Amino acid sequence: MRWSVVNYYAGVFLKIFSAFLFIPVVVGKFYGESFIQLESFILASFTAIVIGWGLTRVGEEKKPEAIEAMVTATIAWLLAVGIGAIPLKVVVGIPFIDAYFEAMSAMTTTGMSVFNSLDLPRSILFWRSFMQWIGGLGVLTFFVTVLVESGGVARKLVSTESNKFSGGSIHASLFNAVKSLWYVYIFLTLVETLLLYYFGFPTFHAFTYSLATIPTGGFSTLPEIGALMNPGVGATITVFMFLGGTNFLLIYSLMRGRLRRILEDFEFRLYFSFAAVAFLLVTADLFINRGSSLISASQTSVFHTSSVISSAGFTLEPLRGFPDFSRFLFLVMMFVGGSLGSTTGGFKMMRLGIMLKLTWQKIRSLGIPRTVINPVSVGGRILEDEEIMQVSAILFMWLSAVVLGGLVTVALSPYSITESVQLMTSAVGTMGPTFIPQAELASLDPLVKVSLMIGMLAGRLEMLPLLGLLNIKLVQRFA
Repeated sequence: MRWSVVNYYAGVFLKIFSAFLFIPVVVGKFYGESFIQLESFILASFTAIVIGWGLTRVGEEKKPEAIEAMVTATIAWLLAVGIGAIPLKVVVGIPFIDAYFEAMSAMTTTGMSVFNSLDLPRSILFWRSFMQWIGGLGVLTFFVTVLVESGGVARKLVSTESNKFSGGSIHASLFNAVKSLWYVYIFLTLVETLLLYYFGFPTFHAFTYSLATIPTGGFSTLPEIGALMNPGVGATITVFMFLGGTNFLLIYSLMRGRLRRILEDFEFRLYFSFAAVAFLLVTADLFINRGSSLISASQTSVFHTSSVISSAGFTLEPLRGFPDFSRFLFLVMMFVGGSLGSTTGGFKMMRLGIMLKLTWQKIRSLGIPRTVINPVSVGGRILEDEEIMQVSAILFMWLSAVVLGGLVTVALSPYSITESVQLMTSAVGTMGPTFIPQAELASLDPLVKVSLMIGMLAGRLEMLPLLGLLNIKLVQRFA
C-alpha cells in the first residue's frame, strides 16, 4: 500500500474540513460571543490547514487503490474528529478523551454525550449539531470533488461510508449522484427547520434540531425538549427521523413524483413494516404494563420507535424507564437500524432482508432436488454469492464488535451484562440512547470510552475500512 497516496488525500480532506470550522465563529458572533470565546475554532481550523498542508506535501497525487481508499477514509475520519474536539476541550474544559468522545459521537451521528449540562455557548451547541450534519451524509463525499476522475475507485472511497450508493445510482455520473443526495439532504433540513419554527421552536433550536434530526444524530441543544414539545413539533420530528432512516435515493424519486418506486421497494416495505409492528407492540406494552392511556401510549411509542429504528436517538424520557418488553424491542431495533442509502446506523434493513431470504432459501432447499435452481433474490434481482458473503461477513464483524465491546464494559464498569451489551450495541449501531443514565457516561473507564469510540467508528464506516487500518491483508480479501 502506498502511504504517500493516503497522506495526500487525507491532507486534501483536512483542508476542506478546515473551512467548516469557521461557520461556528459566524454563529457565535451573531449571538454576541467575543473572538476570545471563539478563538478555539480558529485554532482548530488553523490546525487542520497545517496538518492538511503537511500531509499533501509528503504525499503524492496518484489514483488510489481500493485498500488505500479504505485506509484514507479511516485516517481522515480520526484526524477530523481530533481537530473537531479542540473547541470542545478548550471551551468546555473537559479532558481531551471526553472531548474526543463527544466529537466522535457527533461525527459518527451516534448521539452519546458526556456533557452533563447544556449551559454552553451557542457556538459550541451549534458545532455539536453541525458535526452530526456533516457526518450524516458522509464527510468523505467531499472527496468526490477531487477524486471524480478516478471512476470506480472514487465510488469505492465514497461508498465505504455507509454504502450510500447501494441499491443503484441516480445517474451514471458519481458526481451527479452525490449532488442529488445532497440536494435531498439540504432540502429535508430546511423544510424541517421551517416546520419547527412554525410550530413554535425558537430559530436557533429549530435549526440545530434539524441539523441533528436529518443525519439521525440526536444531539439536543435544550436541557429538556419536553418544555417546547407540542403536537406539531412532535409530529415533525417523528416524521423527519423516519425519513432520515429512509434510502435518500427513494426520497429523491418521490420528490420527482415517482411514488410507485418507493411503494415497490423491498427495503422500504421491510423498514415500514418493521417500524409499524414495533410501534403497535410498544403501544400495547405501555398500555398494558404501564397503565398509560391509549393516546399517551401511542404518542410515546411512535416518537421513540421512529427515533430508535432510525438511530436518531431523541428521547422524551430515558429508555431505561420503559417496561422490559419495550426495552427488548428497542434493543432489536438498535441492532437492525434503517435503510441503506440513509443516514441511519445499525446492520441495515436490506442486509436483514438478505439474511431472511437466505434462511428461507436453506429451508426451501430441504424439500426440493439438488438439481433445482434455488437462488436468493431481492426485489426481483438474483444475488451473487459474493454479495451474500459480504453481508454475512459484515454481520459477523458487527456481532463481534458488540461482544468484544460488551466484554470490556462488563470487566471495567459496574453495569450488568444486559446494560453492557446494549451500550455497545448503541455505539456500533450509532444509535445514542442507552439503558444507563446519561450522566454516568462521563465517569466510564477510559478503556470503555475507547472501545465505544472504536465501535462508533466501525459501525459508521461499515467495519471494513476500519479493519483496513488495523489489518490491511485481511481487508484485501473482502475489497
